[in-house]
Amino acid sequence: MLIRILYLFFSFFLLCNHSNAQLNNNKSNIKDDRFSIGGFLNFDQGEFDFEFLSNIKNKYGFYGNIWISQIDFDNSTNTQNYFSLGYNRKINNSLSLDFGYVQNFLINEEDAISEIFAGINYNTISFWAFLAESSISLESWYKPSFNFLDNNNLDILFYGFFNNDGYDLSMNISRQLSPSIIFGFMFGYEDYSNEETFSYKKYNEIKVYTFDSGYSGWNSLLYLGLLFGIK
Repeated sequence: MLIRILYLFFSFFLLCNHSNAQLNNNKSNIKDDRFSIGGFLNFDQGEFDFEFLSNIKNKYGFYGNIWISQIDFDNSTNTQNYFSLGYNRKINNSLSLDFGYVQNFLINEEDAISEIFAGINYNTISFWAFLAESSISLESWYKPSFNFLDNNNLDILFYGFFNNDGYDLSMNISRQLSPSIIFGFMFGYEDYSNEETFSYKKYNEIKVYTFDSGYSGWNSLLYLGLLFGIK
């Protein structure tokens, strides 16, 4: 799911000090080029899958990301790919802007979803908008700081996703086990509608029916992440 990909992407990089979002939210300012590579092992309802990521950013603010998810041993699973190119413009130590292009596609399908995005990041909160050919979606991340979490080497990140079909709200709690290893738990609620229409002909009369095949409910996920950064 693209939402989970984006959510884990930002939460992991926020905590590992290698992401564009982390640069803005934690007031960092990397002066040199940087390349990062890593992955996730996800546990969800007794099953597991892998995700692979690669991220590069240069000193001028340009960056690129590749994320491959839903890698497992189930022949019916369709591996999902996420690719983006962007530019981060730092206004001051608290404020920055992002602009770029995103493409999301499945290995066994020809159609790809292309979007352009724009984001604003202020201290520990970010608001981003993604514009596709016929739709727009909004996302937000918020990383508060609490003393009792900081004292126990824990981080918390809140995430929201909204579009015409519904919304997704999540919370991520994680712990940095080492400079390159992170362990976390994600918990959230999603509610989406999907109207479908079918018709058939009976006694020379066409019957048309519309039904909602959407879904809603709580979800949870355990994950173990590994990331290496190269300057």
